[in-house]
Amino acid sequence: MPRKVNEENERIKRSHLTYLREAKRADGSTVQRSAEAILRFEASTGYKLFKRFHIEQPRNFNAKLNEEISSANGKPLSKATISGILRANKAFFLWLAGQPGYKLRISYSDAEFSNQTAKDARIAHAQRETPYPTLAQCRHAFAPHSFRKTIAKWGVGHYTTRVALKDFSQNTGQDSLLTTYSAYLPVSQEQQAVLIRMTR
Repeated sequence: MPRKVNEENERIKRSHLTYLREAKRADGSTVQRSAEAILRFEASTGYKLFKRFHIEQPRNFNAKLNEEISSANGKPLSKATISGILRANKAFFLWLAGQPGYKLRISYSDAEFSNQTAKDARIAHAQRETPYPTLAQCRHAFAPHSFRKTIAKWGVGHYTTRVALKDFSQNTGQDSLLTTYSAYLPVSQEQQAVLIRMTR
């Protein structure tokens, strides 16, 4: 469906994007992604006025997103992509519910229809293991985070006391040992399974 320009919708979208940029201090790329997500929702309604909002619109939009095929790779949209689109629209609806002329048409609870299922949300936000190079491979490729991950893995295997490990962590540029563990040494799925079995 070709895009219809609805001046009233355009004005309220501009106000929301200004709010994101100036009040919420969102960066340019976040504001742009929000604009694209809201436009996607608007297109799914046939460019109806936001004042004609009905909870069936986000329900239908959510269903369409789950069926949509990515033009980039020909596969269904990832759960993480869908999550980002829905979160941007939910934030927009929450903001819209407090705006003059919209308060009687959109309630704060209406925004909840832009949530993913609990299962889809877990998939969208699951921590994925990222491969990292060995020390020998680091001599040829210096992607900073891959290199730090390799060094952190090496350090944990070589420093046995907490003090030595803390010194090592600080020498690699981390203020906190917690940062080293959370950013570069996440517990793998296999390790999680072993830990769970050990607690039984």
